[in-house]
Amino acid sequence: MASQPAHTHLVKTLYRQIIKLQLHWIIDLTRWRGEALATRRLFESSRDLKDPNEIAAKVKEAQHWLKEHWHPEPYAIPTQQGGSSYQRNVAPPIECLSPLPLDLTNLAPPTAASNPSQ
Repeated sequence: MASQPAHTHLVKTLYRQIIKLQLHWIIDLTRWRGEALATRRLFESSRDLKDPNEIAAKVKEAQHWLKEHWHPEPYAIPTQQGGSSYQRNVAPPIECLSPLPLDLTNLAPPTAASNPSQ
């Protein structure tokens, strides 16, 4: 396995953060996909940079973009933690779902001697 430059992990993390941030601003996936592709093209255009100063400048620019476009109220899927429907209609605990033990002695059919109406 080839060793990767030290900035590779940082760039991947920045890319992922930018894509997720765009999802907070653009909830419509069709429109978001276009923005994600444009972001990908932007990152791909800088892929072959070798100069550490130029790479550091691009990373700083991406970090600045993240700070400028931070969403004050990020979108949360309603049923996930932080969403408006989180833990509504929660399934009961497993011990409540197990059947109760049956007492079969009370289920015996009545006998003629015990039934006085006949």
